[in-house]
Amino acid sequence: MLGRKNTFSKQIVFRYLYAATTLLIILSLIPSGQKFKYHYSLGNAWVYDDLYAPFAFSLIKTEEQLNTEKREIKENFIPFYRLDTGISNIAIATYDELVNEAANEINESDIRLISAYKLAGNNIIKSIYKRGLLRLAGEHKNYTDGNIIKLLIGNEVQNGGRPQAIRTFYQLDELKTSIVALTTKYQKLDQTALKNMVLSSLQPNIYYDAQRSEQVLSGSLSAITKLSGVISANQLIISKGAPVTQIEFARLESLRAQYSNLAKEDGYGLHLIGYIILVVFIFIIYIGYIQLFQIELITKNRRLLLLLLNIVFFVLLTRFALITDEVSLFLVPFCIVPIVTLAFFDYKLALITHIVVVLIVGSFINSNEAKFIIIQLVAGFTAILSMNRVQYLSKFFISSLVVLAAYIIANFAFDLTEISSFKELNLKDYLWLVGNFVLTLLAYPLIYAYEKIFGFVSDITLVELGDVNKKLLRRLSVDAPGTFQHSLQVANLSESVINKIGGRALLTRVGALYHDIGKLSNPEYFIENQRYNSNPHQNLTDEESAKMIISHVSEGVKLAKSNNLPPVIIDFIRTHHGESRVEYFYRNYLKKTNQVNIDDSKFRYSGPKPDTREMAVVMICDSIEAATRSLQDKTPEKISSMIDGIINSKLSDHQLDNAPITLQEIFKMKVLLKDLINSMYHVRIEYPEEQKVAE
Repeated sequence: MLGRKNTFSKQIVFRYLYAATTLLIILSLIPSGQKFKYHYSLGNAWVYDDLYAPFAFSLIKTEEQLNTEKREIKENFIPFYRLDTGISNIAIATYDELVNEAANEINESDIRLISAYKLAGNNIIKSIYKRGLLRLAGEHKNYTDGNIIKLLIGNEVQNGGRPQAIRTFYQLDELKTSIVALTTKYQKLDQTALKNMVLSSLQPNIYYDAQRSEQVLSGSLSAITKLSGVISANQLIISKGAPVTQIEFARLESLRAQYSNLAKEDGYGLHLIGYIILVVFIFIIYIGYIQLFQIELITKNRRLLLLLLNIVFFVLLTRFALITDEVSLFLVPFCIVPIVTLAFFDYKLALITHIVVVLIVGSFINSNEAKFIIIQLVAGFTAILSMNRVQYLSKFFISSLVVLAAYIIANFAFDLTEISSFKELNLKDYLWLVGNFVLTLLAYPLIYAYEKIFGFVSDITLVELGDVNKKLLRRLSVDAPGTFQHSLQVANLSESVINKIGGRALLTRVGALYHDIGKLSNPEYFIENQRYNSNPHQNLTDEESAKMIISHVSEGVKLAKSNNLPPVIIDFIRTHHGESRVEYFYRNYLKKTNQVNIDDSKFRYSGPKPDTREMAVVMICDSIEAATRSLQDKTPEKISSMIDGIINSKLSDHQLDNAPITLQEIFKMKVLLKDLINSMYHVRIEYPEEQKVAE
């Protein structure tokens, strides 16, 4: 008993430690900027009173203005080209080799003629390189003669630092036709041979200097100022009812940006206190809801930890998106929160957790908080309604598409209130939403990861475990067919009850299917599996028989662990008898020994008692189904009396003390079980025998 108290105390300490740590992390992520209290959009009327500048502030250029300036700088930028002074010597040497090769081929031995060709070619090459032979870069192929460049030798710009027109220089393609003007003065030489040898020797000595050009261009772009003027204190920014034009919009955006920095310099304490009060208040409501309406959750700190980690993770994602201009909040898949929560808990907790995340995150946004909160709530509600319980991948994918449609419709509706024509639609937001859909699909593997990390079980896994062709259930149907049929009936009854009073029906069904697998160790010792009046208990004492019956719980736990069943299913095996007594052998022992009060520990299961409503329901349905089979007279009155007796016995024996189940729910359970059992064993019409016709 003392050990249990210590364990419970530790759970409470860790529970508050988790909650406090989560709250501190969220508070550490509070934005430092002051919130702007006005909401507006381009083209809509200003609905507030006349707005005057509370202080002097600088006007910030809009993104469109900045992009226009950048575009103009790029369009008017003069590229840098570099002159290589050593190319001319290489070209002359190449030309001389070509002349020598040509002379050898035709056996020309006239030294004066060879020298004349060399002299003429060298002079032509020098004149070409003196003017310059230009090779345009690929990005400048569309340049015309009127375009200009800056020519570098070393680090110095030639021509006094002034740019030069492209027509100033030769280009190789142009030179193939214009070289005739350079060779005509050498009429005594073969013009064709001279021209071909000169052209074959040439290579451009002016080429694009990409590094210098990009360096200078980057410097020009970074030098763009983001400010375009100053608004004086008390200057009118916009009048009430006036449309928000580009000018007023730029002023309002500049004032809003100034507010975001204001808290860092003045009033940060008040700003921080306001955020702390808001976040703490939301958090207390959340924990209070769990304490009041999800009490079974509080007893499992791992479950609470999973919920808190989800909240922290998405607050972190939001903070990252807010400080990163490249990422939109539309990309953050907030609907993963209700989807994952719904996979392990119920729709109520999924809904309240989603609302808490959206409210905390919405308080971090400087503008359009209402739009953000409404769109996220619409999408979250849609996720809960469309997915209900995530069981199959195909349904999950279709439901994710439905969530995407909800996002698009809600955002489109807000856009219609802010635009005057469809041309003003920001299509980029809808592309972000498509990315949101892709990220939402990660919820499916995330559910599997959470199962492994926290030891939970989702409906996806439960559907698989509930297949009667699974190894253990198949073995149960063959080796212990009576127990298998009993388990099926308990599963059907338990599922119906939990649907009536509330809870995880699929978990209850699967837990009921596996609750008696321990009987596989010795199936013949249980009456439902005995055949031909063979009863091995006849050779055992009452204590030995009780021990054999009780052992099916521990044997079931061993078997479940060896087959890697989830811990939550193993809990059904442990708790389906709680600390109850094996009544038949106990009473038989009392009768034989003529004793009234004895230590009944030998005849009691070791527990623990059920601590969830699902486990409590399986315990009750297990006892009722087994008792119904042994009932000789299955009249409605007998069945009603039997069900009342079994449930009252569980209550008086304190077997349901740890389960979060109310007397009202127990009453509903009684009524439903009586109807179900009566319908299963109702008296059928006795058909009259066919009278023999006299011959």
